[in-house]
Amino acid sequence: MSSIEKELDIAIKAKYYTQGEGRSDTKRVWIACHGYGELAVYFIKKFEMLDAKTDFVIAPQGLSLFYLEGFSGRVGANWMTSHDRNLAMRNYVSYIDAVCKRELAAAEIDIKKIEIYGFGFSQGTATICRWAATTALPISKLILWAGIVPPDMNAIFFDGLKQSEVHLIYGKQDTLVSPVAVENQQLSLHKKGIRPEVHSYEGGHRIDVNWFEKWIKSKIA
Repeated sequence: MSSIEKELDIAIKAKYYTQGEGRSDTKRVWIACHGYGELAVYFIKKFEMLDAKTDFVIAPQGLSLFYLEGFSGRVGANWMTSHDRNLAMRNYVSYIDAVCKRELAAAEIDIKKIEIYGFGFSQGTATICRWAATTALPISKLILWAGIVPPDMNAIFFDGLKQSEVHLIYGKQDTLVSPVAVENQQLSLHKKGIRPEVHSYEGGHRIDVNWFEKWIKSKIA
């Protein structure tokens, strides 16, 4: 007798974190997606240099938690694995969109008067891209740090990007995302009519907070 695979829609509770005041005169809303094995509570600290009165940060957390080593100790989260990847993608884009709608409504933020920044680090770059491809919210800037656009993005996603600023950021010593991979990504986007800005810093597969602070303040000054 063979088994039958089925799906069920259920309501679950999921954590996320915010930073800033989130109010009607907010200028920018950040949707920040962490990398593999990170937790949103720590990831959001990388945005502490932002002005809480003008920048509201929302950091969703991957829905799957696991021990980073063995069967105890430090815990991390991830967005998806190769197993049931399509189901995981549907779940997390719905979750992120629900988080955004809830926070924007609670703060009475008019999306026509703000900029929305999509930020992804490492595995979070694919996550933020897939969310950007499905949300009705207008993305002003898409910042992909130490990651690239996933290869399964469709034409609708790339057409949407033509209305956004796209930034590719990488560390020159990153062993996971090489300068060649970023260059290939840049060329690929060029072919689709998108002109991303490419930025690099001295460092590996991490967010250099000092570099990030100087860079982002130059962009929002």
